[in-house]
Amino acid sequence: MVVLEGEHDLVDAPTLKDLLLSLLPEHELVVVDLSHAVFVDTSVVDALVQAKRSATEQGQAFRVEIGDRALVRRVLEIKGVLDLLAAEEDRPR
Repeated sequence: MVVLEGEHDLVDAPTLKDLLLSLLPEHELVVVDLSHAVFVDTSVVDALVQAKRSATEQGQAFRVEIGDRALVRRVLEIKGVLDLLAAEEDRPR
C-alpha cells in the first residue's frame, strides 16, 4: 500500500508514477491510500490513471482508497475518473 499524506502536485507526480509502475510487476494488488491526503492536483490523478491502465494491461489489480476527503473526491469527479480509480466503498451510490 502506498499512503499519500498532505498535499501532492506536479512536483510529486513523476515520482509517484514511477513508484506505482515499479510496484505493479511485483504485486497482484497495488493500493494507493489517499485518505490522509489534503490535496491532489490533476497531475497526480493522471499518474494514478496511468498506473491503473498499466495494471489492467498486466492483469494486476489497482485501486485507490479516498476515505472521506471531499476535496480529493471532487478532483477525481471533475477529472471523470472516480469510478475508474476508487475502491468500491468510496464510489458514489
